[in-house]
Amino acid sequence: MDASNIFELVDYAASLLVAISLMMRSVVRLRVINLLGSLVFSIYGLLIGSYPVAAMNAFIVAINIYYLAQIYRTKSQFAVIDVAPDAPYLDAFLSQHRPDMLQFFPTLPAQLDGPQRVSFLLRDAVPVGVVITEPAGENGLRVLADYVVPGYRDLQPGRFFYTQYAPSLREEGFTHFCAARGIPKHNRYLQNMGFNLSPGGHYCRSL
Repeated sequence: MDASNIFELVDYAASLLVAISLMMRSVVRLRVINLLGSLVFSIYGLLIGSYPVAAMNAFIVAINIYYLAQIYRTKSQFAVIDVAPDAPYLDAFLSQHRPDMLQFFPTLPAQLDGPQRVSFLLRDAVPVGVVITEPAGENGLRVLADYVVPGYRDLQPGRFFYTQYAPSLREEGFTHFCAARGIPKHNRYLQNMGFNLSPGGHYCRSL
């Protein structure tokens, strides 16, 4: 393979990374992948002797690094607000996001009634997600839905719920969460949240 073919592959790789970055809903992922694409483009510019291309993409790399540093330097404030299953805002939230939610939670009830607990996840006072549970078994809570809207899926809302808010449920006598196995992406999320696959085929974690 001669040098021109190698340069062409580098060009394709950079273009692919930039294109993929524009498909990301998460701002962090968009900037990370765009940074990589711009870095490869900058290298490509150096390889072919096009210094304006290298300089422009190096500048884009610097911009992405700056905004990523801003994102990680700024500490978001999280909170949880419990609402009734028939709360009007919950109905509006579910109506807006149900098609996306059903990809992760296909058994989510069309209507919530009875023993469900609903907790809204707030990030900097903005509702970004919802956790819906119901009592299950002995002192357990079954997770019917643990959903965060696109753009905020960096695991932080979930970590706040399970590590800082959930332990308060012990005062009500609950000892653990259980969640059904779902699509691989959601299973990986549960594992990141400290859930372990039980012999019965469910993911569980203690409070």
